Amino acid sequence: MTIKTNKGIYKAKRVISSLPLGVMQSNKVKFLPPLPQKYEEAIHNIGNSIYNKLYVSFSKRFWGNKKGWLNFISNNEEAYSTAYVQSNEQKNILIFYITEKDSL
Repeated sequence: MTIKTNKGIYKAKRVISSLPLGVMQSNKVKFLPPLPQKYEEAIHNIGNSIYNKLYVSFSKRFWGNKKGWLNFISNNEEAYSTAYVQSNEQKNILIFYITEKDSL
């Protein structure tokens, strides 16, 4: 198998591709031989949505000793938000997940 990029040409027995969906849908990447038709159809039929993940470190643990998922109310009616506690004795970290409600 040969992979041609703007950085050079690489040869391998096998390749695992983890290209972003938007790149695959742009048709800027060519597979020879082409991907099976059902794969091409699946790639082009999957929709994109907004999904953000934000890690925030706090000096104090305002959520007490709660662990796991924290749900909260947002003023944004078009998005869904939740947070996960990723803390230990040294760090007070919340991971916030924000996505469009239409994508749920």
